[in-house]
Amino acid sequence: MQGDPLLPAVFTSDVESMAKSTKKTRAQGIDIRLDSQDHSLIDLSARKIAEMASKAGVRLVGPVPLRVKDRTVGEMEIRRHRRRVIILDPTPKTVELLTTLDVPTGVNIRLTLD
Repeated sequence: MQGDPLLPAVFTSDVESMAKSTKKTRAQGIDIRLDSQDHSLIDLSARKIAEMASKAGVRLVGPVPLRVKDRTVGEMEIRRHRRRVIILDPTPKTVELLTTLDVPTGVNIRLTLD
């Protein structure tokens, strides 16, 4: 792009600097993964997280249903339902509310800070 005779020099340098500054940057957030054998419990937990995010005033992506994991033990089939929720640009209040979140027994939660 540098030295293009069809573009003014000012425009060329602006595009180059903009391209350097807008490399793939990810928003800071909290990645929450839920899994449970009972889909109603996992939906209830995801709803609680969404309500908590609205109280804290942060943006939320999800809950996104993930593929169900099936496993057979003997003659029984065990199904693990999974959901993913992403909280974008969390505040200290968000982290405080997440630590006090009450989830039902049987729901596993994994938090990852990005």
